[in-house]
Amino acid sequence: FTMLIPFLMLVFLYSGAMAVATESIAGEKERGTIATLLVTPVKRSYIALGKVFALSLTATVSAVVSFLGVILSLPKLLSGAGDELVVTAVYGFKEYLGLFLVIILTVVLFTVMLSIISTVSKSVKEASSLAVPVMVLVMVVGISGFLMGTGNAKPSYLCLIPIYNAVQCMGEILSTGISPLSLVFTLVSNVSFIALGILLLTKLFSNEKVMFNK
Repeated sequence: FTMLIPFLMLVFLYSGAMAVATESIAGEKERGTIATLLVTPVKRSYIALGKVFALSLTATVSAVVSFLGVILSLPKLLSGAGDELVVTAVYGFKEYLGLFLVIILTVVLFTVMLSIISTVSKSVKEASSLAVPVMVLVMVVGISGFLMGTGNAKPSYLCLIPIYNAVQCMGEILSTGISPLSLVFTLVSNVSFIALGILLLTKLFSNEKVMFNK
């Protein structure tokens, strides 16, 4: 159970981000409307940040729905295993908060990644085709929860690896074995990679060849 939920969450989060991010920038480039936006008296870095913020906000709604789905389904799932008291006895505010933060930062990371893919693509079709292999990679990382399991035995520095840290951290939270250091490493790592992704996106927005498909 604690290995299946993180895998499903990764798939749901990536699918939600993919639904909005791949079409946004590549779609505007394909329709030619991105040129009108870029000639406005606004820094392109601000435009890129605005895109990421809007897309992340939309994808976050999907993430919150997924989070609520997991939380509301826990009592039913565990009662079927004869552990109906586990939810109230073990899962508290800290566990729910940790799970929520990991989910939100993961979906923002996915949104930034897909925004970069959408920016370098010339059409929505190309963006979608490039996003599919990344989704396969995400699923492989999610399956790592099955192969490697979760627990405190793993070194905390492994939580610096993006995406992998999310599936491991969610699994450890659900199995009530998360260490504060692992959670901190996961959150700091994801925030750092999000910042690097946004920096790369702003650079791409400043590149005429990329933005106008030259």
